[in-house]
Amino acid sequence: GKSLRLIAEEIGVSQSTVRFHTKGIKIETKQKRQWKWSKKRYENIGSVQRGQLPNKIEHSPELAYFFGIYLGDGCYSGRKFGLSCGNAHPHLQKKWIDVVKGCLKVQPHVRPRKGYECSEIYIYEFNDEIGKIGKLLDIKNGNKTYTCKIPEWIFNDDNFCKNCILGLMESDGCVVHCFHKGGWYWQSKFTSVSSELRFGFMKMLNRLGIEYEEKKNNIVMNTKDTLRLLEITGLNKTLEYIYK
Repeated sequence: GKSLRLIAEEIGVSQSTVRFHTKGIKIETKQKRQWKWSKKRYENIGSVQRGQLPNKIEHSPELAYFFGIYLGDGCYSGRKFGLSCGNAHPHLQKKWIDVVKGCLKVQPHVRPRKGYECSEIYIYEFNDEIGKIGKLLDIKNGNKTYTCKIPEWIFNDDNFCKNCILGLMESDGCVVHCFHKGGWYWQSKFTSVSSELRFGFMKMLNRLGIEYEEKKNNIVMNTKDTLRLLEITGLNKTLEYIYK
């Protein structure tokens, strides 16, 4: 029951020598505790019960907003659907929980992410329900950098575009109000490494008549267009900076 290090120290040889001479010798150790997946553990806590998901979700501003936050800060593994929301924005966490419940008809579970300043809003799928969220929403599991795409139906309606932009800005966007050289100005920015997602975001801005500038992975808007963005989306996630 002793380690190689202790044996080597007692008999005065190297650990590699002990390892060589004990090769092939079966050493019994304490059995490691096996973690078992327990459905009962997650029952009714962020889990999909049989027949609970709707058969179809009608296109709506709420669903467009749902896609915005999912494409920005969401993930889907084929068994688990999740969103990550910063703890600095508790009002957004509550809003996102209500939207997920409204669209999927399932009460999601919320837990803080260890080592991060955010919480995870998630739903598990079991047995026959595995993969149904993906089919229902027509989303793929895996890295969203290569799989994320704004649904085409969103581009056909101004209200859908407004709500999808709102979700994307709340998740992967930033709006700042700055004081610099004696004056205030506004600036907003949407950031994504996905060219497909940036293209879709610009397509919605074009439909709503909002001008922008593309800088690498960022879509940047100046004071006039930022104020227009705030007005039409009702975005309530801003920062204030004063440069001295």
